[in-house]
Amino acid sequence: MMPAAATPTDAELLRRYADERSEAAFAELVRRHLDVVHSAALRQVGGNSAAAADIAQGVFTELARQASRLTRHPALVGWLYTTTHRLAVRQVRDESRRQRRERETHAMQESHRSTDPEADWSRLAPVLDEAMHELVEADRVALLLRHFEHRPFADVGARLGLSENAARMRVERALDRLRGRLAKRGITSTGSALALALGGPAVVAAPAGLAANIAAGAAAAGAITASTFGLLSLMASTKLKIGAVVVGFGLLGTALLVQQQHLERLRTDQSALTAQLAEQSTALRDAQQLAARKDAELAAAQDSRAELLRLRGEVARLRRQTAKPSARPEAKPDTNPDNRPGPPLITNVRTQVPPGATMVVGGWNWSEGRRALLFLTPVTRQDDGKSVVDVESRITQIPEGTLTEFGLGRFATSDDPEAHEMMATAQVQEMFDRLFQRKDIETLQSAQITTGDGQQAAVGISSDDLPDVVVVEVTPTVLPDGRIEVTLAGKLRPRPDAKAP
Repeated sequence: MMPAAATPTDAELLRRYADERSEAAFAELVRRHLDVVHSAALRQVGGNSAAAADIAQGVFTELARQASRLTRHPALVGWLYTTTHRLAVRQVRDESRRQRRERETHAMQESHRSTDPEADWSRLAPVLDEAMHELVEADRVALLLRHFEHRPFADVGARLGLSENAARMRVERALDRLRGRLAKRGITSTGSALALALGGPAVVAAPAGLAANIAAGAAAAGAITASTFGLLSLMASTKLKIGAVVVGFGLLGTALLVQQQHLERLRTDQSALTAQLAEQSTALRDAQQLAARKDAELAAAQDSRAELLRLRGEVARLRRQTAKPSARPEAKPDTNPDNRPGPPLITNVRTQVPPGATMVVGGWNWSEGRRALLFLTPVTRQDDGKSVVDVESRITQIPEGTLTEFGLGRFATSDDPEAHEMMATAQVQEMFDRLFQRKDIETLQSAQITTGDGQQAAVGISSDDLPDVVVVEVTPTVLPDGRIEVTLAGKLRPRPDAKAP
């Protein structure tokens, strides 16, 4: 029995079209993504089928023109969705800007939630794509792959370079951020209801025959040379003039009157557009000035916070230096009975982690000039009616001078084994992205553990700089208000390969 041929990826089909001008490969790309493109265009032009078809044609024509450049794009659906939005915005701006603005204003004024699913979708559709494009690229692509194209989490993770569980968490966080953007526009909904809307009415089948027409037209456009494009552009810009000349020869008696009326209308439209452009220029200038003031205020606040954290660390250091010898700290349980050399341990740390927050502990000085931190992100879910807690953990080493920049200055100067902080998970991810770009971070270990409500799990930490293994026992307890109470206890364990003395 012959094995089934593997389904070619988008990149392979696009490369086949770019190199061989394979119309079959391009038609398959259109078939795969047309529903998402056409549905997005249809929403953004207010349900105008003809305009949506024109936009879809333009998107795939642009894809044919840029086929060679896009063969290395990680997620083609993201590029198609963004291009659809750009062309739809242009279409709406040129033809129905005033009507769309009035429709969105009306939708924002209706702050109550409708119990009719069709009514909810009628309010969500006009603002969905604008809210989607306020998300970062990674969140937008995750929602497109999961809810628009109905791909499993394993496939989403493979395309984004994540594990299946990490892809699930990325999609959930992106869905929460989209809900926040919609809430600012007066559209409130639960996460499950929004997910159903994205997977249901958000993507509808394109009209029959449109895929074939688009594939043929776009493929033909991709084969046209640059000089041919210039000729077509020249013809398009002058066709009205040519038509006027033809009519002038046929209806010489009325040509002057028609032309005069047409010029009057053009002058009126030009005056209105000039006034509107002036208003928008004024509004843009005011917005730029406001943004500049806010940036200055934010920079001043960040400088003040950094200075405050530095002073706190300096005060803590001076207190330790000036403390009397007799004023010894209260003895804590002996978690290292063999007196083996090693890092400070986490002992009896108990705190409550709100939803969407990450717990930061540690500040261990394992290598000179750097501090090791443990980031724990607990997330609750239901499995067969029972509460299950997924804890995403990451052990990193960050330069001491960099910690203050992100509000973690206490870990650069304090050796308190019970020190901990709370940060928004999105803020932690942004911090990691910036540190990775600057190469100021070293990830020692990254893992995800799953445990039950009130049940203990363990995270092992090992490094070449440590003679032993640090085991952090994690016990999460789900509280009625949605927060998670986390209890940590750290212990030293000999390495499995260590030899007895």
